[in-house]
Amino acid sequence: MTATTAAPTGAYRAPHWHDALLLSLPDRLVSPRARRWIAGLPMTLLAVVLAGLALRLRNGASADEALAVNTGREQIAQWVTQAPAGIPDGALPGAPFLYPVLAAALDSVGGLFLVRAFGLASVITAMVLLCGAVAARFPHRTGVLAAAAFALSAPVVFAAGLGTADAVALAGLAAALWAIVARRGAVSALGAGALLALVPVLEYSTALLAPLVLAAGAAMIGGGTARRTGAHRRAGAPGGTGALRRTAVVGGTAVLLAGALHLLGAGPAARGWTDLFGNAPLSPHPWSGLVGWLVLDIGILVALAGAGAVGLARAGRPNALLAAVLIAGSALFPAAQLWTGSAVAFDRNLAYSVLFLAPLAGLALTRMSRGTWRLGPVLLLLPVLVLFGVSRSGAVYAAWPDVRPVVAEILDDPAPGAYLASGTAAEALEFYTNDRPAVQWADTYGLYARGEDAVRVAVEDLHYEAIVLHSASTGSPAEDAMEGVVLQALHDNYTDYELVATIPASGVADADMWLVYRPASR
Repeated sequence: MTATTAAPTGAYRAPHWHDALLLSLPDRLVSPRARRWIAGLPMTLLAVVLAGLALRLRNGASADEALAVNTGREQIAQWVTQAPAGIPDGALPGAPFLYPVLAAALDSVGGLFLVRAFGLASVITAMVLLCGAVAARFPHRTGVLAAAAFALSAPVVFAAGLGTADAVALAGLAAALWAIVARRGAVSALGAGALLALVPVLEYSTALLAPLVLAAGAAMIGGGTARRTGAHRRAGAPGGTGALRRTAVVGGTAVLLAGALHLLGAGPAARGWTDLFGNAPLSPHPWSGLVGWLVLDIGILVALAGAGAVGLARAGRPNALLAAVLIAGSALFPAAQLWTGSAVAFDRNLAYSVLFLAPLAGLALTRMSRGTWRLGPVLLLLPVLVLFGVSRSGAVYAAWPDVRPVVAEILDDPAPGAYLASGTAAEALEFYTNDRPAVQWADTYGLYARGEDAVRVAVEDLHYEAIVLHSASTGSPAEDAMEGVVLQALHDNYTDYELVATIPASGVADADMWLVYRPASR
């Protein structure tokens, strides 16, 4: 076997461990193909670690997952039977004919596990594409370390363990960035523009991030001071006038396609703004609490990204622009939710922030790996990221109450009729009882909107075959007060309704219970 020759000056040089691992193989296994497998080993390990972290999460269907699948079922039924679908107005985070239909199709084949597995595959795809985009602009090691920072963060692990549209939207944004930076030609530019127009239809709020992804891609292909190798130049887009022309093609395609979708009624309209900057939530969360979650979720990543941004800004104006765009993209969602006090999907939305922070963190980790101890500091930081990723993702994943024990209680005697469940629990209960069409679930929001008298009358008239309440506070004083009205009505009509089951809702608190009431005459 011949000795490894020195790489030309300025060309990408495989890390020493590549050569060491290659030399340890038998001569018959040494080949260019083996070198490619070795080069892909870090990303493969990252994918395995991310999959392990996500698959370890255990909980019943969340309200968002159930809403997506239930809506998809309604949409498919409408297409097949032409019957009007009861699609919730304003409750969905995206178009009902995109992700909900996909989620319902996956659920019909492999249940909730397959829906979540698809989300995991989407997040792994986002990780790989992010690595490719960063590696096309910076050294290959930076791309791998950026992917590591992305995959090991708690919000990304959390999103990977859920069957929601966020995972697919992350993959779409990462794919658009990769198509802008790592590819060349008109086809990839048109594809990137199409993705930037379609992703906001999939997840409305990402309409705010699409221009920042375009700006980040333009800054990455326009920067002329970054070290590029021959392989990078062959794969990457040109700088200067070519970068401006490519950016114009991507942006123009995105604008034209978004306008066409809007005219067809499929566009995000103003939802991207109103979801985050619109009306204040019914139960605003203290900003100090949100900041605490932010620190626990991505505090270390923010510190690394800050160091990377400072180093990048010192390398010239184009790099300073890139650093500014990435910081702005990472700050947009958390800043909006801190402004309004909204805690809805706060941890999950931070996954979008991680998408922008990871390249900067990768630069900081790359700089650390070139010091005296080379990879020593990096190998110390990555386990810390894993620790926070494991602890925080697990805590957030267990935060919503599990309705599966309630489903078991209801299906023990599934009398046909109307059933009432407090808050968002109705969506998850409907998801699990889909094979029992005679069991019709309603949430308490519609009943509460009719006033206290309507609540009392519904209880007195035995309108529901079962009433399922959650003992924990909803966080909204008005909603808690209406829950008290229901409980008082049930107490006053104790001869009509009886408490048949008190079921633990989660392991978070002993007082977190499901209260199941049924008519006493049954």
